[in-house]
Amino acid sequence: MASQVVHEFEWEHRGFVRATLDEFKGRQFASIRLWVEPRDKPGADLIPTSKGLSVPVELAAELLECIQMLAAAAPKPAVRRRVAAKCRSPTW
Repeated sequence: MASQVVHEFEWEHRGFVRATLDEFKGRQFASIRLWVEPRDKPGADLIPTSKGLSVPVELAAELLECIQMLAAAAPKPAVRRRVAAKCRSPTW
């Protein structure tokens, strides 16, 4: 089975985070990994980096629970004061 891209998003102009389903030595894996353009070949196909992880597909539900808990525990971004200042009514 070839690697199947399930989801992808750009990460701060550094590359793309890809979620894939892969097969290795007859076993199925769910992977989340950073993919980048090769430095020496601009415009070439993206290549995977060592930044990421792969787990057997049987653990995908556990991985999802882990990510959901991280999202719930992460601090919420604060409203920028600069943006809020632009929204103030003028004082005459």
